[in-house]
Amino acid sequence: MIKAAQSKDTQEWLHNNALFRGFFRDKADNENLCQLIVMLKRRIYRYQYMSVSYPRFFETYIEHHATMIEMCKKKDADLAEKTMKIHMRKVRDVIIDSLAASRNLLI
Repeated sequence: MIKAAQSKDTQEWLHNNALFRGFFRDKADNENLCQLIVMLKRRIYRYQYMSVSYPRFFETYIEHHATMIEMCKKKDADLAEKTMKIHMRKVRDVIIDSLAASRNLLI
């Protein structure tokens, strides 16, 4: 993922990002969590391409992912959840800004 970010390789980034999400799904010994991850993946599918349209945010995404992994290793669910929420808000903001910019181009 870091290599893809450094080279601004969005295809490789998407591939590695899917592996990242899949890692949590595969390691979760919790069927409810697995189903939630699958449902969220389906809901965000079309938006993930928009979020990687701006590779300048890859470094931020990597920091979020690294923190989530570290918090899981430490079994700090609260901080892992907090980091996930921060990450989701950042990605949401990138997508909203992207849509707003596109809309302004059309007007």
